[in-house]
Amino acid sequence: MSDKEKGFLIVFSEPGPHVTLNEYHDWYDNEHIPLRMNHLPSFLTGARFSYSPSSASSPSSFPGNSTWVAMYDIASTSTFTDPSYTVLRANRSPREADLVARLHVLDRRTCKVLKSYSPEEGGGSMTTGLRPEHPTRWVVIQGVSSPTEEKFEEWMNGVAKKLFDVSGWVKSRSFKCYDNLVSGKVVEGLGAEAQKVPGFIVVHELLREIVAADQGFQNAVEGTEGDAVVDESALWQLYKAYPGIAQGNI
Repeated sequence: MSDKEKGFLIVFSEPGPHVTLNEYHDWYDNEHIPLRMNHLPSFLTGARFSYSPSSASSPSSFPGNSTWVAMYDIASTSTFTDPSYTVLRANRSPREADLVARLHVLDRRTCKVLKSYSPEEGGGSMTTGLRPEHPTRWVVIQGVSSPTEEKFEEWMNGVAKKLFDVSGWVKSRSFKCYDNLVSGKVVEGLGAEAQKVPGFIVVHELLREIVAADQGFQNAVEGTEGDAVVDESALWQLYKAYPGIAQGNI
């Protein structure tokens, strides 16, 4: 893994019956994310989204019926093994350790950035993505399995070709997951089988919720070219995009 490769961290989670929603948000907003966004320049962006019940897909396609997801743009994949980051997981506060042990599921996927597609030259200026100035408010996230990165890219290129005709599509980004950990009450005792997740992630950013229901969009993201299978897919609504030291806005 090259130091020059940009990273992406995506974490699906579900509080479940043993963690209240207020407790969950207080931990995420006031401890977990600030320790990263406020202190690590390698964490370029951070945003959290909630599952949209208006989505045609079920949240059960994600482990543990996850209804929350956090996404971070990372300056380099080397961050994931740097002590400044790994110490945060190794030396969790007593509160965080207790809460994480009670979560229904915590599905953490470490990725490298593959490619970005946009109808606008320069990567899409209709929103600021995961940055807080004018963040993307709706995303469709897909977990995709494919035998090789080349086969996945062929599939993704076919998807993007059709998306160029969809009004309200902001951009799509693809990522290759090279490490993951699924933990929580829902996977206790399941062993290695619980750790199987799709090898690729696609995040489609949309201007409006209704775009996800557009037949053209749905046909595009099904994909027909290449050798790939969409195992997970759901629509998510922005909860909050966070400022950070790397953005110079804290």
